[in-house]
Amino acid sequence: MVQDNILENIRKKLKDESNCDLTISELEVLSKCDYETIVQIFGKDSVARTPEEITINTICYVGDLDIKELLPTYNLNYIFGNLGIRISNINLDNLKFVRNSLNISRNVNYEELGLDELLDNKSYMLYAVKRYADELGYASVELKNDKEVVLEAVKSNGYALRYASRDLKSDKEVVLEAAREEGFAFAFASDELKNDKKYVLEIVKVNGIALESASEMLKKDREVVLEAVRQNGYALQYASNEFQKDKEVVLEAVRQDGKALNYASVELKNDKEVVLEAIKQNYFALYLASEELKNDKDIVLEAVKSNGYALAFASEELKNDNEFVLEAIKQNSQVLKYISEKLRNDRKFILEVVKNGIIPSSLPNKYHDDDEIMFESIKNLAILLKKHYISLVINDKRPFAQYYETVIQSGLAHRGLNMSRKYTSNRESMLEIVKQCGWAYVLVSDNLKNDGEIIYEAIKQDESIKDYLNWTNVDWKSLIQEHNNTNISFKK
Repeated sequence: MVQDNILENIRKKLKDESNCDLTISELEVLSKCDYETIVQIFGKDSVARTPEEITINTICYVGDLDIKELLPTYNLNYIFGNLGIRISNINLDNLKFVRNSLNISRNVNYEELGLDELLDNKSYMLYAVKRYADELGYASVELKNDKEVVLEAVKSNGYALRYASRDLKSDKEVVLEAAREEGFAFAFASDELKNDKKYVLEIVKVNGIALESASEMLKKDREVVLEAVRQNGYALQYASNEFQKDKEVVLEAVRQDGKALNYASVELKNDKEVVLEAIKQNYFALYLASEELKNDKDIVLEAVKSNGYALAFASEELKNDNEFVLEAIKQNSQVLKYISEKLRNDRKFILEVVKNGIIPSSLPNKYHDDDEIMFESIKNLAILLKKHYISLVINDKRPFAQYYETVIQSGLAHRGLNMSRKYTSNRESMLEIVKQCGWAYVLVSDNLKNDGEIIYEAIKQDESIKDYLNWTNVDWKSLIQEHNNTNISFKK
């Protein structure tokens, strides 16, 4: 009854007044209304969303009051402007306006919304800048000079330092917090701080990128530059040219971020020690190295250890060097994805790869019918499955269920091999493989899972495969007995 009376009162306000004030009690009642009621009160044309989209996030808090689902709208200006609603009877000291929950433009007109008093309200502004640091730009002159408010803003987004007062742009604590959050924010600090070596050292230790805004004199200071690149290798780009040629400085930079090699001098991009350090940190540094070092086997091998794609940055000569590429594949089997077309189509080379125990992540379709290559590939994969079994079940004492889920069920058993169905469903081929590696039974096609002879040979070669058989629904004991091969012990 009380709620109905309040809703009726709201209807009258909207009908009789071009600009109506809604009290907190009225807003609270509105927050509990369903879509149909909202439409009845404000009119269908005033409701911007469909019933399925009526819920929006919190609009505001007043004390402990949580006002939700007030109105479906794309823009707060639409409610407060077109409908002429004003929020009244609110204690501004308690109001916390949650802007990050509203579809509202950054250039909100507080005065138009009747909320201009908030811009001089410290309680509100402290809350607002924690969520949207740019709110500091709307704050009153007094609050832009309030250290507590500005600190909250720059901790949220260092760039908010641009809105701070002149005095606070010279405040060491405020500027340090801004630079900590965003190194480039140091650009808004006072010139005095940018030229203070002791202070700049403190700044670049927390964010090396701040070197970009240090005075030109300090960009030429070795101690400052070293501290900056140790914290962030990319700071090397803001150092003076002399330090981009300085081996010690560049080494510090690439150890922190290998891609910082991009800002080293031409001479140092051709320095083997520097490039090796860069590649150890990030394989992509090979792309930034000199053409001479892209043809250096030691350098390229170091890069492909961490990422096979690094072969793409090697010289054409190395990409087509059979011996080198094979060695690279041994370091990282993923390299096979990036070998040249010439080697990819070289059957002799591919056969050499699989005979070295390497599981190709992918094979051209033409090799799926190559018995010798497929035999070696599947055998290698079966050996890998056995290694995982030993590692997880035997050594780590994990339950077989975990091995099954993480190794077999997850797809590792078929990881990118794209094995020929024709081959894995070929009885003679798979029988020969399980004789050499019992764990190849995991890879046989479904049509062979109940083949007693294959099961018998698999167990004969490696009894540990029984753990897998016991996990499946295969009645392997009966199948072997049917095959009349009972000359071995079959214990669980």
